[in-house]
Amino acid sequence: MSADKLVFVKPLMVVGAVLVAFGVLALIAQTGIVGYTSQDKLPHDGDTHITVKQERILSISPLWSGLALAAGTTLMIVAARK
Repeated sequence: MSADKLVFVKPLMVVGAVLVAFGVLALIAQTGIVGYTSQDKLPHDGDTHITVKQERILSISPLWSGLALAAGTTLMIVAARK
């Protein structure tokens, strides 16, 4: 690509794409695919050490997922029309 034919991406398009990506990832998180394990050490006396492991699932409200998708799509449409 030559220097005189640079392509600039509109900022609204970038923000819209990020919101759409966040919305899709948040919807995937609703299925329980995204999880992690946390370890907590409890207070102890003497030689006894207690560690508790808990599996947790990342949960984001479907409302926020849908809003992010809708807002991102809207921003991308507006940016494409300008």
